[in-house]
Amino acid sequence: MNARPFVRFWARMFDYTLVSVFVFLISDVSMPEPIPGESFSDLLARYMEVMQQPEALVLARTQFFAMIGWHFLEGILLHVFGTTPGKALFGVRVRQLDGSRFPPLRSIGRSFYIYLLGVGFYQVPFILIGMVFSFFRLMATGECLWDQHLGGKVEYQKLGGVRILLAIVAFFVLIMLQSLKFS
Repeated sequence: MNARPFVRFWARMFDYTLVSVFVFLISDVSMPEPIPGESFSDLLARYMEVMQQPEALVLARTQFFAMIGWHFLEGILLHVFGTTPGKALFGVRVRQLDGSRFPPLRSIGRSFYIYLLGVGFYQVPFILIGMVFSFFRLMATGECLWDQHLGGKVEYQKLGGVRILLAIVAFFVLIMLQSLKFS
């Protein structure tokens, strides 16, 4: 069995982070930064105040619609290239069982299948439920529910030291891009 749940997880988290950083950079919300000597509870209280502002609701709405848009784009990327930026970074490729690329509607359907059942719209607690269920199903059967239902298979390249280092640098770059908002 070639189940690699953590490679799949980090590939998906890279794509999610990529979209989230873009949304955060175009938003009008500035998250509070810790003040030296400030307790965590005070920082949390300031954070909760920011989240009550109308701009925070706009940010949440923008993030929601950006993720819907991303899943359409992910489906198109899977149809055209068989991968997404995160999947390419981690050497993951998605194909049909016969080795061909997914047709456009099936690849978009796969993306939304994962958005609903695999990551629960990225909302707590649904993300935890979806990911835990998917992890145990993948480990038990070697495939996720969406790949079984849609006739897909996931191929993995070797995850060597260079690829791991590249992934760490890529995540670091995304974090640095997000910090540009505070500069």
